Amino acid sequence: MGKRFLIAILFAALAACNTTADLSRGQGTSFVVEGKSYDQIWKAAHKFSSYQLALTLADKETGTIKGEKPSTMWSAGEVVGVFITKSPIKADTYIVEVQNKKVLTTNIMATDWTTTFINGIKLELEDAK
Repeated sequence: MGKRFLIAILFAALAACNTTADLSRGQGTSFVVEGKSYDQIWKAAHKFSSYQLALTLADKETGTIKGEKPSTMWSAGEVVGVFITKSPIKADTYIVEVQNKKVLTTNIMATDWTTTFINGIKLELEDAK
């Protein structure tokens, strides 16, 4: 009985984990960028993300950046995705979306990096040329 219980706990713990594969477009917080080219937005998002994350995916063609924040003494780590999409409504307008997930969903000490990434990308865009 004790062995089955431990196996059940192990499977439950594994099921509560997130990886960058669990990040997807349309699930995060977004902001609109006007007056910048796609290349400028990509460079800003990629630059900020590469400073903050261990990147696992950077696909300019699809506008997808994914990476991991390593574990610390307080957290098992987080995964963050940045998605850049051309606005279907207005020309020369893009939507930048940031999604953050805890690696271990039960981790109450994990940081939500969404606001940090949005503000960081916006700052990079101010300097974009």
